[in-house]
Amino acid sequence: MNRKEARQVAPHYVAVMVLVLVIVAGLDAVTGLPFWLGVVLALGIGAVYRPLVIELGVAPDPWKD
Repeated sequence: MNRKEARQVAPHYVAVMVLVLVIVAGLDAVTGLPFWLGVVLALGIGAVYRPLVIELGVAPDPWKD
C-alpha cells in the first residue's frame, strides 16, 4: 500500500476505531458489559465494517477489489 492509498483508507480506520469505542463504552456504561464480550463485540464490528462500507458504496478505491 502506497501513501496515496493509505490516505484514502485512514479515515475509515479512524471511523471504525471511534465506532468501536463509542459502542463498547456506551454498552459498558449502561449494562456493565463484561470485558470478553466487549472484545468479541469489537472484533465483530471490525469484521463487518469493511464489507458494509463496500456494500453501501462509500468504500475507498483500495477496498474496491
